[in-house]
Order: sequence, then C-alpha cells, then structure tokens
Amino acid sequence: MTKIKFIDARIADPDEDEFALKRRFEWHLRKLRALRDGVSPKVPGDFEDELRWNEDLIAVHLSEKDRTKVLRRARRVSFRPWLPPGWTAVRFSLWWHGSRITVCIRQEDATFLLEPGPVSRLTICVENREINLETGHVVRDC
Repeated sequence: MTKIKFIDARIADPDEDEFALKRRFEWHLRKLRALRDGVSPKVPGDFEDELRWNEDLIAVHLSEKDRTKVLRRARRVSFRPWLPPGWTAVRFSLWWHGSRITVCIRQEDATFLLEPGPVSRLTICVENREINLETGHVVRDC
C-alpha cells in the first residue's frame, strides 16, 4: 500500500455508498499507475492540463489484481500504522457503519478497540493481515 500525504488523505463519507467508495479507490489506483508509468502529473490551476490528466487516467489499464483490490478494500477498514518523525504516539477514533473504533499507534505497537454500537464484530486489515475485533476487547498488533 502506498503512503498518502496526510493532506491528501480523505476519510470516507458515511453517506458514501459502496459504488462511490470503489470508484474513488479505483481512481486513486489509476493515479498511482499513471505516475509509475511516467505520465506527467497535472499542472495545478491549468484547466487544459487538468483535462489532459483526466484523459490520461481514463486510459490507464487496471489489472484484474487491481480490480480485486478495489472490491476487497471497499468493504473494510484498512490500516498501515506509522508515526511521523519525532512523534511517540497518536490516538484517534473513527466511525464505521455506526460503531466507533479507537486506534492508538505507538512506536512499538498499535491497539484497536471496537466500542459498543450496532456492529459487535468487525474484521479490519492491518498491513495486509486480517484482525478480528469484538466489542470491548482491545487487540494489540506488534
């Protein structure tokens, strides 16, 4: 998985349906493949270059493996825990289908807690490994 600059990261809109989430992730993969293949990125503020960039992205072929990634990742929460230089820890919460997940990332590990809500069990993906969460149980990933 590619690290996305924090400023470019976007949390999913709870009202966003699965189709919109798949489309957004597929567009992200197209950008990565285009840049990898040497397509010149768009020039900010240049409308014509923006059109060229979008046409180039539409032309990027996604493999069957890429399409499988889109389907798999659109249905789950995925994490790749890391800390910026100088940080010792970060703690945050996010909402997933009406339930809150509390995440604490430290230098030595990451912990995940599924808090009481409509979802009592949830499978998340951490560094491409599946981890099962149950309401009220802290799961530590080293």
